[in-house]
Amino acid sequence: MITLSDALHNFIDGLAIGASCTLSLLQGLSTSIAILCEEFPHELAFGILVGNNFAPNIIFALAGGMFLYISLADMFPEMNDMLREKVTGRKTDFTFFMIQNAGMLTGFTAILLITLYAGEIELE
Repeated sequence: MITLSDALHNFIDGLAIGASCTLSLLQGLSTSIAILCEEFPHELAFGILVGNNFAPNIIFALAGGMFLYISLADMFPEMNDMLREKVTGRKTDFTFFMIQNAGMLTGFTAILLITLYAGEIELE
């Protein structure tokens, strides 16, 4: 029940942001900031509570798994549908394939480099 109500709440927040952006960019920005201010405190408090009482690595593993699930379950089928609908020639098939894979490999490489060199990164 809590999960369903939270999902509905977030959906309504998204609808409010989308509707306000259609009226004006400034109103969309102000609605987004208002929703951020409303969401941030209780989700941050819950994150701190869970992070202190459980291993943070488990939380990171769950978040990483969710990102992978979203990319595999949502993005790949969408990329294939786009390729089937808009591309007719053989040369453009290969071009779209290369662009899509270059984008994914760039993202994977960035995350890998951040993971490998996270201990050496210093913000001055």
